Amino acid sequence: AWAFPAYLLAINVFVLPIALGGLLFFQGRAADPETFVLSLPLAGGAGWLALAAFIGGLSAATGMVIVEAIAISTMVCNDLVLPLVLRLRRYAERDLTGVILGIRRTVIVLLLLLGWLYFRVAGDAYALVSIGLISFAAVAQFAPALLGGMYWKGGTRAGALAGLLAGFGLWIYTLMLPSLAKSGWLPIEFLQGGVLGTELLRPYELFGLKGLDPIAHSLFWSLLANIGGYIC
Repeated sequence: AWAFPAYLLAINVFVLPIALGGLLFFQGRAADPETFVLSLPLAGGAGWLALAAFIGGLSAATGMVIVEAIAISTMVCNDLVLPLVLRLRRYAERDLTGVILGIRRTVIVLLLLLGWLYFRVAGDAYALVSIGLISFAAVAQFAPALLGGMYWKGGTRAGALAGLLAGFGLWIYTLMLPSLAKSGWLPIEFLQGGVLGTELLRPYELFGLKGLDPIAHSLFWSLLANIGGYIC
């Protein structure tokens, strides 16, 4: 209950001095904040430290991709595909080891291809950290149902599904579709005029809400719809 949140907090503490040092050192010069962890030691003549940081970052990123791909493939297999497979009579009394492995491997390949495809589509218009924030905004849609399922006895399956559908729908409209528009896959007019040229439906200023950055704006509307659907 406490170790994992503490770990998440601890690994982010080290971001602050690196970011602050990079902003101070490269002030007024062209530098990508995403590469501060490499550019700072290189600028200081510590090539060995930059190499160690690169190897460590590559190792951590590879490990994260492997762990997340296996975890998601297991969840998709156990919670979505297997219940459907077990309803088929020909699989009812059969050893499903090979079927399970095939399902998980297929999901892993599809997941990696989807990640690569989105990067190719939106990578030129968004920095890597921005793509990560978009995905975090999507993951946040599970929070109301997760917390409600633990602490609210009145929560129902139908309410959780309604909240998730509403939240993900607004997340797609306010973040995913604008990212495709910025990348040239949708008309750029979509950002200025919204659907059918309706200004109230502009994805970055939905219903006239201004002054928020796109991530905060999307989180506000998507979570509002999510929680509202769940409670109703």
